Amino acid sequence: MGPSNQNAMLLLAGREKNYAVEFFSVEEICFNIKLSKIPALPNYFLGLGNYKGSTLPIIRLEKEYGQPGAKNMQPVVLILKYQQHQFGLWVEVQPDMIPAGAAAAIQESDFTIEENGIWKEKELYQYDGELVSLIDVQRSAEQLLLL
Repeated sequence: MGPSNQNAMLLLAGREKNYAVEFFSVEEICFNIKLSKIPALPNYFLGLGNYKGSTLPIIRLEKEYGQPGAKNMQPVVLILKYQQHQFGLWVEVQPDMIPAGAAAAIQESDFTIEENGIWKEKELYQYDGELVSLIDVQRSAEQLLLL
């Protein structure tokens, strides 16, 4: 195991794996963003949402997201930012806080980070006995701009 996380993170429990975003990358957590569907977009794009007068792409983390039985929760949109760019991350489970210093980094030689889909991963952590993949918001935003 390596050093612990220096920044607080939001934990997003997925069906296939756990994800996290560094708290400083989260502009706001929104509960009532209405989506405008756009046809012929990749399946990870849910549509466009209005956030404080700006139109943002809203993207899901996984094709099917959330723990089984969590469908009764109201979806949440995390507004993520990198420089002047913003986008929404659609979450169907309650995000949890990982305090700074509470998750231990896994050395790269111990585990390899998979690069797949829209989300680019920065590091792997172990928290509360589970693996957590930290999303690299900068590289993910750059990937979105290329699409």
